[in-house]
Amino acid sequence: MNYKIAKELKEAGFSQEGISSGGKSNEAYELDGSIKSYDNCCCFWPDVEKEENLIYIPTLSELIDACGWRFVTLGKSLHEEDWFACSGGDYKISTEENKYDILVEGNTPEETVAKLWLALNKNK
Repeated sequence: MNYKIAKELKEAGFSQEGISSGGKSNEAYELDGSIKSYDNCCCFWPDVEKEENLIYIPTLSELIDACGWRFVTLGKSLHEEDWFACSGGDYKISTEENKYDILVEGNTPEETVAKLWLALNKNK
C-alpha cells in the first residue's frame, strides 16, 4: 500500500491500535514516507523516535474486517491491471438496482479495499 492511502486511512480514523505491537502486518510508514518494520524478536520499532508518528499499513484481512458486513467482493478486472471492490446496499433486497452501492478500483487488493473503507467512512 502506498503512503498516500495509508495516511488517508489514518486521518479518516482507521485503527492504529496495533501499532505498539507491530499489528498484523508489522509495517508502518514514518511521516517522511519511509517504511519501517517491527522487530518481533525485541518487540520494538527500530530507529523510530515516536510511535505516534507512525502510519500503520494494515493487512488485507484487517481492511476487509474493517469494512464489515458492507464488504461484498474483491476481484481483478478482466481487461485491465486494476482490482475492484464493491460494497452492498441493503442485503435483504436483491434487486439489480440495489446490487452494489459503492464500487472502487485500485492497483492492489490492499489499496482497493482501503479505498472502499474510505468511501464507506467518508461521512463519519
